Amino acid sequence: MGSTTLRYPSGITDRLDAKNTTWDSDFVTQAMQKLLEEFDALPDRDRSELVAELARRIALAPHDLPHDDDLVAAADRLFTELDRREQPE
Repeated sequence: MGSTTLRYPSGITDRLDAKNTTWDSDFVTQAMQKLLEEFDALPDRDRSELVAELARRIALAPHDLPHDDDLVAAADRLFTELDRREQPE
């Protein structure tokens, strides 16, 4: 699966990183991309309520702890992305 770039509507500043308005991931399926686009189109109040409901469901859902290899791979991806962002354009 190729890299997918999601673009948020311009002018949005209530993101964790308002300067980063794209998200590149090899793990985003077409279905996930559609959900994220619909999420972005929601009014602020609905978006906040949806996030709260998702957090509640995740907290109550059974799940396994991540394997060490998965944590290392996630950290590698995070630091690679942070290094990429720090490079002068």
